[in-house]
Amino acid sequence: MSTRRRYRYRRKTSLAGSIVRDVAYVCNRVSWRVSLAYGAILFVAFYWIVPALLLEWMDRLRGKHPIIYSFLEPLFVRRAHWAQWLAVALALLCGFFALRAYFRADRLTYHHEQRAGFFSRLLARWIDD
Repeated sequence: MSTRRRYRYRRKTSLAGSIVRDVAYVCNRVSWRVSLAYGAILFVAFYWIVPALLLEWMDRLRGKHPIIYSFLEPLFVRRAHWAQWLAVALALLCGFFALRAYFRADRLTYHHEQRAGFFSRLLARWIDD
């Protein structure tokens, strides 16, 4: 008797999508104060700290390995911009859930969490341009 393995189709998701989905899940289940504080912490971390670390690593690389630096500089700059875009999306998402938790006591369903994440990413792209 042979056993067959079942292979499931898994949709490939981006890192930003996973982070937004996880933050929406957490913010939907906590109070409005926690959601607001969580959004502020995430905004500071992704808008100022992560790009500063990336740019510092880029400066270290410039001094030690200038050839590798020339290849990796566009990547570091794109990632710094991506982190700032993600910070705006997460702040919008946490702000939405904080306002909703302040005025309503019930939780959103999974599909509504997905929609809130989609609209936060959409607004972040619109603000970014």
